[in-house]
Amino acid sequence: MKDVKRMNIVAASVDIVALDAFGSEILGYDPNNIGTVKKAYEAGLGQIDYKNKLKFQEILV
Repeated sequence: MKDVKRMNIVAASVDIVALDAFGSEILGYDPNNIGTVKKAYEAGLGQIDYKNKLKFQEILV
């Protein structure tokens, strides 16, 4: 499992597309190049440009 990397991140959102876009970027992918994320955005199911459209809050535990 050389490709496994511990990130210690828990993410939650009411916007499923934004959450998938965020996860894509964490894994090093452009969400615009992931078919399901792009199609969900185009269908109006959420934001793919989450950084400029949504508010983030970091909570340390």
